[in-house]
Amino acid sequence: MCGIAGTIYSSDYQPGIWVNTDDLFVLLAQIENGSVPSSRLLDMAWKYKSNVNFIDYCKSASERGKIKLLCDKIFTFSEKRKTELPLIDKSSSLDLYKAQVKEWECLVDAHWFFSNELDKTRDLIEELAGLPSIDISDASLILFRDVTKIIHAIDNRLELRGRDSFGLSITLSSAHFSSGKIDGYCAETNREELFYSQGKEVGTYSFVFKACNSIGGLGDNANEIKELIKGNELFLTLTKGGQVTSATIMGHTRWASVGEVSFGNTHPIGLIDSSVNKDDSHVLSCLNGDIYNYKEIIAEAKNTQVLSMDENTCSSDCLAASVFLLGKKDVSINTISQMALDFIGSFAIAIQHSDTPEKLFLVKKGIQGLYLGFSYDGALFASDVYGLVETCRYFVPVESDVALELSSSNLVTSLDPQVSILNLQTDIFTNVTIDDLKITNITTRDIDKRGYTHFLEKEIYETKDIVERTLNSYLQPKKCVDQNSLHSAINITPSQIPSFIIQKFKNREIKKVVITGMGTCYTAAVAISMYMRAAFKAIIPDILVEPHVASEASAFYVEPDMQDTLVIVIAQSGTTVDTNVYVQMAKERGACSLAIANKREGDVTFIVDGTCYIGEGRDIEVAVPSTKTYTAQVSLGYIVSVFLACNIAESESDKQRLLQDIKSLRCLVGLIEKSFSVVEAFRDFGKMTKSALKYNSWYVLRDGSSNSVCADEIRIKYSENCYHSVASITLAEANTLEVKNSFVTLITEANLSYLAPEIMSLVGRENALTIISVNGGEIGKLQALIDDGRLFILQMPAAPKYFSFIPTIVAGQFLSYFQAIELDKRTNYFSKMIECLDSNLDLMESISELGKAIKAGYLNQGYSVIELHELHRRLERYVNNDGDESIRTEVKHSLTRLAELSRRTIDTIKHQAKTITVGAVRGSSLESERFVASPLITAETVAINDSKLSSLGLLSDGLLVSQKGVENLNLLGDVEIIISFQGLDESIAYNVINYINGYAGQFGVQQKIRLAQPYDYQQKNNDQSEYWIILTDGNFSGSYAHLSKDQYLSFDFEQWEPGSVIRSCFGGAIDQQSNYTKAIWSFLLGILLSRKLILGDGTKTNKSDEFVQRIDSDTLKELDLLISALSYIEKNELIEHQVTYAAKMFLTRKNWKSIGSADNYNTAKYAAKHLITELDRACAFDVLENHKHIDMSAESAILVFISGIWKHGYQADALSEIKKMLAHNSLPIILTDLNDNRFDNFTVLVTHGSGKTKEVGVPVIKLPRVSLQYSYPFNVLLLDKITEAIKLIRDSKSSDSSQILALVSADLELANANLWK
Repeated sequence: MCGIAGTIYSSDYQPGIWVNTDDLFVLLAQIENGSVPSSRLLDMAWKYKSNVNFIDYCKSASERGKIKLLCDKIFTFSEKRKTELPLIDKSSSLDLYKAQVKEWECLVDAHWFFSNELDKTRDLIEELAGLPSIDISDASLILFRDVTKIIHAIDNRLELRGRDSFGLSITLSSAHFSSGKIDGYCAETNREELFYSQGKEVGTYSFVFKACNSIGGLGDNANEIKELIKGNELFLTLTKGGQVTSATIMGHTRWASVGEVSFGNTHPIGLIDSSVNKDDSHVLSCLNGDIYNYKEIIAEAKNTQVLSMDENTCSSDCLAASVFLLGKKDVSINTISQMALDFIGSFAIAIQHSDTPEKLFLVKKGIQGLYLGFSYDGALFASDVYGLVETCRYFVPVESDVALELSSSNLVTSLDPQVSILNLQTDIFTNVTIDDLKITNITTRDIDKRGYTHFLEKEIYETKDIVERTLNSYLQPKKCVDQNSLHSAINITPSQIPSFIIQKFKNREIKKVVITGMGTCYTAAVAISMYMRAAFKAIIPDILVEPHVASEASAFYVEPDMQDTLVIVIAQSGTTVDTNVYVQMAKERGACSLAIANKREGDVTFIVDGTCYIGEGRDIEVAVPSTKTYTAQVSLGYIVSVFLACNIAESESDKQRLLQDIKSLRCLVGLIEKSFSVVEAFRDFGKMTKSALKYNSWYVLRDGSSNSVCADEIRIKYSENCYHSVASITLAEANTLEVKNSFVTLITEANLSYLAPEIMSLVGRENALTIISVNGGEIGKLQALIDDGRLFILQMPAAPKYFSFIPTIVAGQFLSYFQAIELDKRTNYFSKMIECLDSNLDLMESISELGKAIKAGYLNQGYSVIELHELHRRLERYVNNDGDESIRTEVKHSLTRLAELSRRTIDTIKHQAKTITVGAVRGSSLESERFVASPLITAETVAINDSKLSSLGLLSDGLLVSQKGVENLNLLGDVEIIISFQGLDESIAYNVINYINGYAGQFGVQQKIRLAQPYDYQQKNNDQSEYWIILTDGNFSGSYAHLSKDQYLSFDFEQWEPGSVIRSCFGGAIDQQSNYTKAIWSFLLGILLSRKLILGDGTKTNKSDEFVQRIDSDTLKELDLLISALSYIEKNELIEHQVTYAAKMFLTRKNWKSIGSADNYNTAKYAAKHLITELDRACAFDVLENHKHIDMSAESAILVFISGIWKHGYQADALSEIKKMLAHNSLPIILTDLNDNRFDNFTVLVTHGSGKTKEVGVPVIKLPRVSLQYSYPFNVLLLDKITEAIKLIRDSKSSDSSQILALVSADLELANANLWK
């Protein structure tokens, strides 16, 4: 995802509306005496931004003095108003309170405009021009002002959409220009470009300035752009000379989706066109989105055109936009329209062309954001309203499939906004009118740091405000609510939740609620679903409430008929493609839909039936890690849950319970304040965060408490802030896997004394343990571990069940923030050495400090041993050679690289963006990149053994030993099946569930089957609508007291004795205790249970015997394919080579991850836990398309499971995801289909022992065709081979540290090196 912005300039600029400053003082006095509202002052402040007033402000000290005095008066009055707000009685009505808050905000906004924005723009103009504004001509002052508008639009605003690079192009034209001024001009390599074209009437210069760095803070790129402008003498000469008659300016901030992060891929992309005139033309383009057929466009153009820049320099798909216009004799809006029609994809493109230097062309196709902004003196465009708010009060969203132009020969303003927009489908122009204009409800005040060190810190502290505003927007005052009017306790209008949805609940027509999102929005969905399930349980006991990752839902969980389903979307910007695609598909199938959103009028709000907004529309998050919006979204999700429950509750007990929940909701603000107080009083954050530096493996654990829903969100915060892949597992799993030598954070609401044995076990395995505890009680015997510095407990304020997420998430957000600050401090070791390279004495002192840090283990996390060894080698040579200058350069290069690796920029995240608008589109792929699924395995690929299975009955061999009541499965009818497990890995249970669901799908049956959740065990009375199937490994415990004897059936793996047929079919790897054997057992059990549950007594399906026989026959064929594929994995030499190479590459990265979709997600989770067990190293796991929202910054080695899924739309999206990984320096190990050749030429950079990088092939393991439903045992066997290959490399005496980089830290030899001493 990227951000674009641009504007146009004319020396005959629009003056705007003149404002008499004296009138502002009169107006303020009227506001003070209550005769006019403060909104009038805000109106005048917007008008004062006009060019005519700005020139006066810049050039008149008297005017600036008046404005300063006005600011003082506004501030004094606004502070008085602020103190009065808490005194307003809100118990009976909120109307007065809300009105007074609005009045106060208008005063504060007006003050902000006058006190901040005017000087900020003036100061930057003077900085760029190198002159006081009084010495700059009026026309040049406005030109510089237009340049600053675009810099400011990107800086700290649109760069939230991605800050890998920032490019700015400024096209200047004049009849006085000639190419002679280029003589002697020397652009800085990569960072600046200059184009000149001579037209019939004017000469046109285009200056391109570029900043590029995947690691950096907000504003870093903009600062580099400013420095480039200030140092460009030719640009300054032309702009200050007063001869520029027109100019176009466009900026672009990039999140790489196609092509690496580089200057060549930094937009705008410029090309010289020598094909039309003897005087070369040039074209510049910016792209937000994806052009899927860019390779074909470029290849076709190269048949007739010579490119001034090739794909070796620029691999971005944006190159296609510039290439398309080469050779075009008439560059017009019609040409741009044809370009859009020829391009396949979803995009917004901006174009500058020297043949029409006074114009900016825009075209949009698809879902990327694009807005036209209008002020009293001009117009801008931007990818988001945030990019417009400093200048434009009014805006118009640009629809899809349109093209338009902005021209300096036709200046438009908010008073006359007539921009002509061409519809690409109808070829009809329509004009923007005043009636089309919308008014923005945010200002730059909403996206300013306001004195905090970081936006992240500010936004965590703003949690209280946004939650309070959210509660005030929906909860009625407590005096207005009694038990008899419970349904009106929450003020939600039909535009927010339509009445037909409420009626469907009352009629019990809604059977299922799906709450969905991506990244943090998904973790919010998980928290909301937990509470909603509890709120509905007593009222509608059979309703199903599920959270879904949106990309998974669109690919695998869309039903043909969803009329009984409500989909609730959790959205930040409303532009996330993965989410919007799913809700659109669900609506098309009859589902009702709602959104809980932050941004007003985001794309998703036009899809759903109703939208509830958090806050009041001004709660902007600038920092990429979401904090306050997560808490507000969960809080609003609770409100929506209570509202729906209030409308259907009938019993007195239900009403009393809901009244208590409403009371708890009102206490959230106080709970947040108490949480802040605890965090501020905690004194061990420094020790806690320092201890984490020593560990490569990080975990977040949960124990099933209600606040466990925060675990994955805290995991995301660690990943985002600290550039680390973090594994999120249960406390029980951590002890089963024997997690050791790791930094561990445990989330719990349980009594700490009860958990003491497990806590002591964790600490005993040399883990650094931090506990976020709510309602934890006495610490007891854990105090000794705290005193030893081996355990840290952050005891947060007590909270009711389901509301403990508030103190938990506040603690987790602060902890991740403080951890990032601690990591960032390590930059000082290297920056200090850079500063004192010229002084051996000072240098040796800083070298010694680094040595102490290495020995203490503070550089174990996040650094490559190779780079530390290389630094040591170069420093040693430098010191021993008396400061040789050539070696000094090498040392400085190493230090600069390590300083860059050390940075944790807090508000930004390397490789990630605030909102990602590229994602799953579920469409067809291009022919050149089309996925070709394997055919049935033939003799040419994998030899199929003669069928060893003549009947499915042979598979039950030994499965039913000592089982009673199996036949009852035939008679269960339409009950919900709950699968639980004990002593086995979770993936075993999911394997059974996935097979049953796949089998049910073949019969068109929706079998209600799911994994048991912690809340299922807490039921006081048995629920006869449930039947439990319990899978055990000889460890059946008493957790099922709530079930009657005829309500469950257990299967014990230890009792399974695989017979000769099973051993013959599934190979010599069958071993009673192996994971592979357990996989085979659960797989066969899935087949057995499927037939019992789905076929049953024949009442569930109306399929004929012939149909059932055909399914049985297909099942036997699939089993034959599985058996042959298993043999292939065990015996094929090619796969041995692929596995060995993959293992070698996997070990070159410090962070590990495993990802997949549908059944492959179960495999990915198993793979991660298997690696943890076998290699004592953390491995995170995720849904494939959720990865880009979480920890791209970790640059992990990633096992990517995409085999077995033969959906072209999904595979096209998977290819796109893998390209994003490579663009952001991750290392995917791709497990795909045997005939899939799409990745054969993909390459990635790896670091070798010399410290140099080398381009190598991306590891691909090609697997025989096994249907997804049958793939689990196959993948378990494959993972055994991968881990064995990794161990072989690890244990080899010939392996140096560069070959096992993932498993080594700053080693003892380096820590004890004489140089440090």
